[in-house]
Amino acid sequence: MLLAPEWFVEEYRANVKHVFQSDGFKMKSTVSPEGSINGLTVKWPYFGTFEMGEYQRGSETPPANPDQGMLQATLKDYDALYEIFQADLTKMTANEKAAAHQAGGKAVGRKSDAIIMNAANDACIAAGDKTVGDGTGDWDLFQAQAVAEELVDDDMVPSDGNITAVIPWRWFNIMMLYKEFNSSEWVGADLGFPRMTRAKSWNGVVWVPFSKKELIVPAADEAFGFIYHRTALGYATNYEGAVMMDWDNRKKCWTVRFDLQACAMALFPNAAGIRRLHFATDTALERPVERTQAVA
Repeated sequence: MLLAPEWFVEEYRANVKHVFQSDGFKMKSTVSPEGSINGLTVKWPYFGTFEMGEYQRGSETPPANPDQGMLQATLKDYDALYEIFQADLTKMTANEKAAAHQAGGKAVGRKSDAIIMNAANDACIAAGDKTVGDGTGDWDLFQAQAVAEELVDDDMVPSDGNITAVIPWRWFNIMMLYKEFNSSEWVGADLGFPRMTRAKSWNGVVWVPFSKKELIVPAADEAFGFIYHRTALGYATNYEGAVMMDWDNRKKCWTVRFDLQACAMALFPNAAGIRRLHFATDTALERPVERTQAVA
């Protein structure tokens, strides 16, 4: 029986998992983990809000009893297949092996991010009034301020630093042209997201740029971005980045199978805590004019 070299199997599995954890899945820390998993059923607990009132001497305080319970979703299976021919196996250089590891790990990571984004998109569509922009307008720092303010004004969202905005690189680069966003006098250092992922914390929001192929693109020269609070979206997985290798005798190659079992969902009614951003991605990169005022 023909077996793939043990060193290759173990190295491949280990490196795919490592790449997935370090380079893929940029949204993992920005959403809520599951409360429990039973078979294919995932549950998230939710707890509504309540307010305190002024106490009147001798009066009876009514119980607040906020809405609470469990939300649930069903895990779904995702997979991909990759072929490595036996004749090429022993010829692979270190660079080629690294490329194979990167391709597998990042494919799983991108799918995980896509699952979360699709859940946010579906929730905004169902709510009907959670989209900012129509795809024709230009993105700038003022739009960023406006959407951040709109989300913080949502009753379900605390301003606690757990708000994330996933946006196209073009929007991020436009914001980088403003000193209020790019200068260390206004913002902190770049954040420690997965390797080679850039993110900035500004105006109470963590701004994370994504390439177009990682985003939902409804039409040419436009894209959907999302701004959300960590508690507004949940993601769960039974396993992620599982790798299995088997021999295909007809094609004389090793088939490498990647498996992912996961789901995501909006955790608040009416997509509270989430906004979909719809702006153009072909806006010209032009440095804003800095106005100065003469001192008398």
